[in-house]
Amino acid sequence: MRAALWAQYWTWGPGVALGDNERYLSQPADFNNAWTRAYANALADLKFLEKSSDKTYNGISKIMQANLFQILVDHFGDIPFTEAIKGEIVDGANFAPKYDDDKAVYAALIPMINAGIADLKAGSTTVGSADLMFGGDVSKWIKFGNSLKLRILMRQSVTGDQAAIGQAVKI
Repeated sequence: MRAALWAQYWTWGPGVALGDNERYLSQPADFNNAWTRAYANALADLKFLEKSSDKTYNGISKIMQANLFQILVDHFGDIPFTEAIKGEIVDGANFAPKYDDDKAVYAALIPMINAGIADLKAGSTTVGSADLMFGGDVSKWIKFGNSLKLRILMRQSVTGDQAAIGQAVKI
């Protein structure tokens, strides 16, 4: 994230002025966009999509949520997970979710992906052009889900949680 921000200033793109970025000075708030956009925008939208009556959309939502949570836990360590995205009254209206341990988040992502793959296999709707990633090809979503599980398993191998790895290797 930081590299992308600095790259614009190294190449002197449009709108660049002499300021803190040129002097390599940053404030903590300069890099909050990933966190804010993930929780306030993307994850909230994916949670809404998960409530759809269509199993295909449910599966896509679960796999995308797992992908985003995996990116967040990789970058930030402990993150809000079990109580996250419960800001609506029907979801419990929790505006201050607890932070979950990174190992617990990694362990919970594999079952989330498995549930997403099961929903994709049970779904009968063709998403078509509404799917900007794979053009509605469910088999590609399943492959993406399995690849994501492998990435998570690699992260878990670093944490030394071998029991969780053994349980999750059902690809």
